[in-house]
Parts: sequence; structure tokens; C-alpha cells
Amino acid sequence: MRKSHSIEEVYQLIKEKYSQYNDDTIVIKKLVGKPAITFKELIFLYLINVTHKNVSKYVNRHHTNVSIAFTRILKCSQRIRSPFFWLLGLVGLDKCYKCNKIYANDFFDIKNHTCRYCKNSYDKKYYLTHQEKIKVYKANQRANRIKRTPKWVNLEKIQEIYKKCPEGYHVDHIIPLQGKLVSGLHVENNLQYLLAKENLQKNNKYTPKIMVKGIDY
Repeated sequence: MRKSHSIEEVYQLIKEKYSQYNDDTIVIKKLVGKPAITFKELIFLYLINVTHKNVSKYVNRHHTNVSIAFTRILKCSQRIRSPFFWLLGLVGLDKCYKCNKIYANDFFDIKNHTCRYCKNSYDKKYYLTHQEKIKVYKANQRANRIKRTPKWVNLEKIQEIYKKCPEGYHVDHIIPLQGKLVSGLHVENNLQYLLAKENLQKNNKYTPKIMVKGIDY
């Protein structure tokens, strides 16, 4: 079972990347009637309050001064719209929009930006309430695969490729079976292992290589 990350754990990961700062390092100086802000306090404020404006209200400073301090300390662009998600991305994490828990990037579904637990839960509900649609979709997939499978194909090799697919990878058709530009065949030479994330992004796209004077483009 994949464990979610707490705000304290996220902070510790960020702190490892900025080892030049201690928890008590002052990053925003003290002003009249306004206390100084330490590195730990500033990072925690952003992990809880999310935006420059919310943090500035909490520390009673102008949001421009707070955002300048943030960019100076973390050496990033001042135009970052969501410092919270930028900090998560910095340490390879993301937050699920449904359960609001923080997991590693590789535990997310790319298309709807939810963790696998929420995605699986949604898939189960969808399957129970849309069984007719799923049957039609699978039937169309099978029919299309049969159409794109020639008589001379080596089915044993194809089965072996699918069996040996590494964890976290998909068996992908190099030239899609239903591509817009060109359609490929369901044969062993048209199969490859592709990271699940990359395969979902690829979808039915295919970019052919062009040879110009011995250079691949």
C-alpha cells in the first residue's frame, strides 16, 4: 500500500535540497510590530496557505515582498502562480484533487490528476454504472484489432511480449492501430514497451522519422 506524505515530510524533503538553510535561518527580517520569519516558517506557510497573497496576509507583509523573498531563497521564477504545487513538484510529489492527499508523481493518473486510489475507485463505480458502454467499447477494440492482425502474424511472439511486459510499462503499438496519419498492424515488430505515463500521453499519435542527408528528424 502506497503511503501518503504529510506536510512535515514534504518540508524535510525540501530542506534536504536547500541544506544551506537551517530551520531557524531568518529569511524575512523583523520590522516594527512584525516578527522575523524563519526558513521553516516560510516553507510551512506556503505548504498550508498555498498562494503568495494568503501567506502575505498571515505574516502581515505586502505580497510582493513575500514573493520576492520566496524566489530569492528558492531561486525560482517570481511568476509562479502556485508556489504550493511548485514546491511539491520540486521534490517529485503532487496532490490529489479528490482526496487531497500527497503522493509521489508516479502514483497519479495523468488525464484527470488524481491518485491511483481515487482513480481505481472511480473506475469501479464507472464500470458498475456504464457496463453497456464498456461492452461496446471493448467489442470495437477487438474488432479493430482483428482487422489490423494479418494472417501471417506470429501470435506466440505477441503473447510472449505481453507476458514479459515490465511493471509500470504498457505494451504500445509503435504505429497506432487507429492513427489519424497512418494505421499500423498488430504484429510483433510494431510492439514496444513504453512507460505507462508516456503511453497515455502518446494516445493514437505517431510522428514518422524523416531522413535528410543521413540525419534523423
